[in-house]
Amino acid sequence: MNARQLFNRAEDERGEEKLDQAVTSYHQAKDVSKKEGDDWVSAESSHMVGVIFYQRGEYDEAKKALEIAYGEFKVIKDFDLMAATLRDLGLVLFEQKDYQEAEKYLEESIKSLKNSSLKGHLGISQVKLGKVLGAQGKLKEAEKIIEQGIENIEKSPEKFFASLAYFDLSGIQKQLGKEKEAQGSMEKSLVVLDQAAAGKHDSRREKIKKELEKF
Repeated sequence: MNARQLFNRAEDERGEEKLDQAVTSYHQAKDVSKKEGDDWVSAESSHMVGVIFYQRGEYDEAKKALEIAYGEFKVIKDFDLMAATLRDLGLVLFEQKDYQEAEKYLEESIKSLKNSSLKGHLGISQVKLGKVLGAQGKLKEAEKIIEQGIENIEKSPEKFFASLAYFDLSGIQKQLGKEKEAQGSMEKSLVVLDQAAAGKHDSRREKIKKELEKF
């Protein structure tokens, strides 16, 4: 298989939550991409490995992989994916409780994506900034920017992002005491996930269902 085929296989494996296999396939894609001179696959493979480490809670390893990806995207001047990688680095910092640095990374991601056609990526960066603001107790500000993010996501083909966005919005609404709105947002998160990723991301689906049981 060539680098793109290996990368696509890794993407399928990640969607099916075969994460060990996906990491192996991404590494294989990166190795082959270097031989083929496909710099985008090399960078995006590192990016996705970083995302998997983040999902697993292996934050130091995630940071290393994402920093490699950011450097590679910078070389090929893929500013949109530089911004996406900044968002993921911000999420790593969020999980490490470094909220101020996380906020800086996400604001930089949003600033870069405002001139991009990738409305879904802009929107999810706004949503994740809202999550960081919420963790600092800035709930009304968080709710507002998440709603702005959802507006942008809904203008894009990135429907999976909408499921993530409604999930995060529900958490903020619940903290604000808006129980009915929070339940509605969580229900939307599940509906969108079923529409956008049928047969994939089962652990996320179960997580949403568990949250719905709490209402």
